[in-house]
Amino acid sequence: LWRLLDLLSRFRDALPTSPSALRLSLLLLWASQSLGGLPHAEQMGLPHEAVAFRMAAEVVSRSFSAEGAREGFADLQGLQTVATVLQYISRLPMAELACFDDIYSRAVAAGVQLLSSLVLHHHALAHEFVQHDGLQMIADRHLLSAALVRDEQGNAKDSDRTHVVMDSLLIVSQLARLSKEYYPMLLRMNLGKDLRGLLTCSNTSVRAKTCNVIGNMARHSSAFYGMLQEAGALPCLALLCEDDDPMCRKFASFAVGNCAFHSDLLYRDLCSSVPQLLRLLEDPEEKTRANAA
Repeated sequence: LWRLLDLLSRFRDALPTSPSALRLSLLLLWASQSLGGLPHAEQMGLPHEAVAFRMAAEVVSRSFSAEGAREGFADLQGLQTVATVLQYISRLPMAELACFDDIYSRAVAAGVQLLSSLVLHHHALAHEFVQHDGLQMIADRHLLSAALVRDEQGNAKDSDRTHVVMDSLLIVSQLARLSKEYYPMLLRMNLGKDLRGLLTCSNTSVRAKTCNVIGNMARHSSAFYGMLQEAGALPCLALLCEDDDPMCRKFASFAVGNCAFHSDLLYRDLCSSVPQLLRLLEDPEEKTRANAA
């Protein structure tokens, strides 16, 4: 199994994106996660299991396509793909990802990337993620901590840990966008301070995705207004409305608009964004102009 995973992982870019390839890769993922239950598995050790799981997850992600996943949806559910990935991550030592060595952080990164693809693909898989305590996993593992995208000097990191943050943001954003039924679980995560920290990081993709998360949290109701206010996130949104990055400006204006939509609770906090929004009415990006208006 190890040698097969290694071979497929090395040549994963040559794999077809077909239902049969997806089915094979899902079976390999399930097998890799089950290695720990085999006799004498302790001789292989957790680091080797982590490498096997990472390779299997990467092969699944490569085999995953919109068309193949549509036809292989029964396999995605039947082989309990979401639960399998979450079960593997739960077996890792309970420590912050920033403290992990590269073997474990790369395995978590591959797993969370696959989870984000599944959550984005189908609402039923998103629901499975919530049912199997996926949001609690993100909270417990501090996968939205700004420490994952900054070093001790506050400089940006370009690593698997940064990708973990971005994939975790995609998951939270999609759940917030899909339905307000997920709002109670999201509120329990108490993400205010984490989101504020990510709004001020130097990675433009992280800043833009964090703005999008806040916009989707405020899409259906004012449930998150108090949390955002208490965390001091709103002045950061105002500043990002004049960010150099066009995606940041687009999603920051989207978030500001939704934070002012459901009630007047945040009007005073959002006043500082008015001059920036007026300037965004002449932004080159049509969607940004629409958000500002």
